[in-house]
Amino acid sequence: MKTYQHFIGGEYANPVGGEWFESIDPYRGAPWAKIPRGNKADVDKAVKPPTTRCGAAPGRR
Repeated sequence: MKTYQHFIGGEYANPVGGEWFESIDPYRGAPWAKIPRGNKADVDKAVKPPTTRCGAAPGRR
């Protein structure tokens, strides 16, 4: 079974809470992949302003 990760800040990452769920193939009725169950901490990581690759985010000094 394929396991997917979040893609945050140009890198693959496991969910902060360590939770996964199985995605069910509707045709076969069987699990085909494990998907990360994101939470608030994952969202916060994903939407924080970019500061590492190109310097400070525009408008932030």
